[in-house]
Amino acid sequence: MSKETSQKIKLIFGAISVTACIFCFVSFFYISKKHIKSSDSYTIDSTFDVTVNDTHYDDITLEGYKFPALKKGDRVTYSFTLPEKHIHDAILWLYVDHSATRVFIDDELAYELGSPESKMIGYGFITVDLPDDYPGKCVRVEMYTIENEGRTNLDTPVIYNYETFIRNYISENSFYLVIDIAIIVLCLTIMLISITFSKIMPSLLNLTFLSIAFFFMGVWEMCSYNLIFLFAKNLIVRGYLEYMSLYIGPFFLSLYFYIDFFKPAGKVVKNIYRGVVIAQGIFPVLAVILHVTDIVHIPAILIVCHVLLFANIFTVLTFLINQIRQKTTNHISMIVGLIIIIILAITDIVRFDYYKYFNRDGFEKYTSLLLVGFLFFFISLIIDFFINQRKSLLKAARAETMHTLAHVDMMTELANRRKCDELFAELDSSKEKYVLISFDLNYLKNANDTYGHHEGDRLIIDFADLLKSVCTDESLIAGRMGGDEFLIIMRNAEASDAEKLLKMMNENCAEINKTRKPNIISYAYGYCSGNEAGSVEEVYRIADERMYEHKKIIKRSPRATLNKTR
Repeated sequence: MSKETSQKIKLIFGAISVTACIFCFVSFFYISKKHIKSSDSYTIDSTFDVTVNDTHYDDITLEGYKFPALKKGDRVTYSFTLPEKHIHDAILWLYVDHSATRVFIDDELAYELGSPESKMIGYGFITVDLPDDYPGKCVRVEMYTIENEGRTNLDTPVIYNYETFIRNYISENSFYLVIDIAIIVLCLTIMLISITFSKIMPSLLNLTFLSIAFFFMGVWEMCSYNLIFLFAKNLIVRGYLEYMSLYIGPFFLSLYFYIDFFKPAGKVVKNIYRGVVIAQGIFPVLAVILHVTDIVHIPAILIVCHVLLFANIFTVLTFLINQIRQKTTNHISMIVGLIIIIILAITDIVRFDYYKYFNRDGFEKYTSLLLVGFLFFFISLIIDFFINQRKSLLKAARAETMHTLAHVDMMTELANRRKCDELFAELDSSKEKYVLISFDLNYLKNANDTYGHHEGDRLIIDFADLLKSVCTDESLIAGRMGGDEFLIIMRNAEASDAEKLLKMMNENCAEINKTRKPNIISYAYGYCSGNEAGSVEEVYRIADERMYEHKKIIKRSPRATLNKTR
């Protein structure tokens, strides 16, 4: 089978696998929706008595009825009678929009959310537990608006059976719930892994910023789709989670772009985006300060967040388009995901502001389109990260290989002459104590002539291994200066340290020679301390001379102990 045919088969198999996974994924949610039970509910469509500040509206229906736009400090009260139809384990479902809320049943307080002095309420649905004997009782809802949200209508209350409601709510939102939880769990996992291994691989820090950004975006989507209701029913908690995650998340995403994408950018472009990053970093801090001091509440400055998001999107997109035009980008997969999320983000912001400022009636039905976009973007960023990380690792590996070829003796894997010369220069420029030990391997020519160069090479390698056996500390560097000449550089050492090392080396050599055939390892050595001469080259020359003196002694006494410590 040809390589081209094999690649086509793999491509077809991959496409079939992806299609099968998508089919199973969609089928799961389709089947789950089939199990939605008929809702045991009742919509209260009776007439209501409503009071907005000092204006009274008697016997009106809430459906389609318009009130003057509510502003901060406005008070709304409406009352109605619960129907005679009884629903077991009943809850009352009400919509609240940045309003402190109290619910009374026959003048007894049944539910309370915040107070007129609250700084955050949030928006969404609340549930009020109803007593078993609720039919015919009177309900009064008091709301005190704490933000200028401009709401002009009230939603019709609904009574649900709690168990059926929760089951159906989960089934109806299972698709978004699974995706959102998957994103959050995936982000937490990646965050933990990248933080753990960032010291080993510093580039993983970028992945940490990315995972933090999408964790906050996942939390924001959990609130936007009102899925947070399943975990935290309190709207105040939801409000803080939603706004702060939206305000904080983009800052970490900006850090990721700044570190990973804007490195090759020109000074002007880089400074512009640095300003965007700083602004997004300051914004949530400033928002909290203004909120705590009660100057401006967090929801009131949402428009500033939108402006910063647009500035961020525009800057990143402009830079990437320019890279594409110049064919200098390595982030094709990320760009695809970015285009998707930019389209959805712009659509979401426009829809949100439209509902908030021009069509308040449909605002409570607003849900973000970004969740699926976040999923695609997150996957594309992960793919992009690892593709570029692989390229970086290959580049680093090539650089390491070139460094090894330039500084390591290939036969012995010791430092070569060039590396030793660089270490000499370091020692010359420092004031640290050091000792140089010069070695010469005896009888190498005899081994080559008698047993062949293979035996001569083996003798060199075995002697190099002997040097490695005693150079177990980072301050001890063994090198091959060429042929049968070797060297040990002892940093932060004195003559007494050299004596100890040579003694250990002689003992190791004696053990090796007990079984080494046909030739034993024999060597001459000489050492010199750094304080004995002015330069490292001079110290090395003295050590070399002492080594040759030792070599002469060995030649005159061939039967004597060859490697006795001097």
